[in-house]
Order: sequence, then C-alpha cells, then structure tokens
Amino acid sequence: MLEVISTRRSAVRIAALLGATSIAFTSAAEMSTEEMRSLMEGVYSLQEWRQDGKVLTPPTVDGRTVHIDGSIVFIIHRGEGDEKLTVAQFGNYTFDGSVYSYGYQNCVRLLESPSGVKVTRNCPWTGMRSFVVTADGDLVHMRSTGGQEFRISKDNMTYSDGKVTRVWRRERK
Repeated sequence: MLEVISTRRSAVRIAALLGATSIAFTSAAEMSTEEMRSLMEGVYSLQEWRQDGKVLTPPTVDGRTVHIDGSIVFIIHRGEGDEKLTVAQFGNYTFDGSVYSYGYQNCVRLLESPSGVKVTRNCPWTGMRSFVVTADGDLVHMRSTGGQEFRISKDNMTYSDGKVTRVWRRERK
C-alpha cells in the first residue's frame, strides 16, 4: 500500500512538473502587446523594392518609413532611367494588441520625366487599412483581408501585396 501511494505522489509530481514546463513554453512563445509594439515601432530603411520582375536596391531606390507613437511617415525615391519617382506620405496608426490599422492623411507623388514634373496628391486609399496581428516566436505577422501582409522581426520588415514588394532594415540607434 505504501508503495502505491508513493508511486501516485511521484506521478502527481511529474504531471505537475510537466504542466508547469508546458505553461512556461507556451508563455515564451507568445508576445505581449508591448513586445509586439516594440517590434513594430521604429525607423526602417528600404533595402529592396521588387516591381515588374526587377529587384531594385540602393542607390537606385531609397526610402524610409517611421512608425512611432501612433504616427507613420513613408518616403520613397526611385531614380531609374529618365524617370524619377518620389512619394511622401504621413498619417497615423493604432494598435490594440490584436489589430493594427493605419492610414495616410497627406500624400504627394512626384514623377519627373523629360517632359516635366507631374504632381499627384491622392493617397493610395482612403480611411484606415486594418491588419490582424499575430506573433510567431520572435516574429510579428500582420495580415489584412485585402491580401497585404507585414512580417516584422528585430532586424527587418517585409511588405507583401500577394508577393514581397519591399524589404526594410531596422535602423539602430
């Protein structure tokens, strides 16, 4: 009888230990809202712009995007051939731990060509574009219902619209 009780207690201890270990692994795999926010926020430099089957890199393209304290700034320049394109946009974003939404309130697009300069002041969309946010290990994934996606790590951010279109590197302080 004593042996059975001892075996049961050992089994209970092992089960408790395994349960605690399982909880620790689950918690380590998840990120808090503040941890996700700290990965999202920052200053990013453009490393690649993929368009029309080409992969453009600096100095042909250059850009920055800044996401800090609810504000977003996006500036990008492409100087290829006779045409030069500059896009500058700023707006705001919100993040509640599971949904990230952003939109631009002021936008300008300058297209320089041999025939002159064309200025457009329309933003790419009106209102806010929303993304469901999930964490996977040390990555943050943001996906919209329109097919756009951000993948953010401590070192970089990619933006996809069906396929990767821009790759950004996080700037260090």
